[in-house]
Amino acid sequence: MDYRKFYDLKSYLFGEVGPRFRKSGIISPVDFYLILIWKANRAKNKTKSRLAGRAGSFEQACHDISKELSSGSSPKERLALLMERWNFQLPTATAVLTILYPEHFTVYDIRVCQVLGDFADLRHRKFSEKLWAALLRYKHSVQEASPVGLSLRECDKFLWGKSFYEQALIDCLKSEQGSKLLKMFEGGSVFIRDEPGEFLLVVNQVADLDVLDPADWDGIEPEYTLRFESAKSREIYARQRGWWSGP
Repeated sequence: MDYRKFYDLKSYLFGEVGPRFRKSGIISPVDFYLILIWKANRAKNKTKSRLAGRAGSFEQACHDISKELSSGSSPKERLALLMERWNFQLPTATAVLTILYPEHFTVYDIRVCQVLGDFADLRHRKFSEKLWAALLRYKHSVQEASPVGLSLRECDKFLWGKSFYEQALIDCLKSEQGSKLLKMFEGGSVFIRDEPGEFLLVVNQVADLDVLDPADWDGIEPEYTLRFESAKSREIYARQRGWWSGP
């Protein structure tokens, strides 16, 4: 096996896992777990345990989900299956379905909602006819807000990238106002700031929080500040977390 393919997880999921499912109707447990890592890394083990508790084992849950999705007669039925029977929230359900059926689904993402200026209220809704109708409007808006000729998946990437870039610009303004951008990551950003007698790390993870199911929010703050007695102790902590890339 060429393990390099797991370095770029998104490419593996969309390039191998999705096509393999569409050909065989099967998702292996490890591949389904990798989908959970990609979309909701903080909640992956909690989700894995929840699915195992429902089906008797995580392996059986993956087998059942694969079979039921393959048997689904429509995109709406497949979304209802994941949200009602398997209790997935909209962000994770659409992430799974986008990998497996990229021509019919786009990932429901809070960053994209921010670009569109709408649809943020969908993320905690249960499945219903109204939710499905709203999701179709979301999908249409994603396509309308993207350059002509892009696939649905490329539209998704375009708008996510637009949000990410615009947030970087905002963060640069913060840097000019006394904070220095230390690290950007998919769920947010980390800044350093110095105050009299204190050396601060400011961690913003709003985007990361927004993609999690509400039940998994416990202990996660949208933004928090860590205070250190010296610049060196702050640097040591940041390096341990992988946030410090300088010499």
